Amino acid sequence: MSIYKIGDVVIVNDQGNEEFNGLAGVVKKIELGSDDVSILYFVEFQTDDAPPRTVLVFLENELIAA
Repeated sequence: MSIYKIGDVVIVNDQGNEEFNGLAGVVKKIELGSDDVSILYFVEFQTDDAPPRTVLVFLENELIAA
């Protein structure tokens, strides 16, 4: 069961992802992973000079509620 739902504002907490780490975005889509255990979060970020960007987050502990 997911602790986040579509529409939740979250902050990416993934030190290995320098491009998105620390940014706040909105959960746009949630899918069950291929192993039927993991949950995949699609988080969208607004940008000033381009269309919104989306990142796929594999682990709940890489997200923090904003």
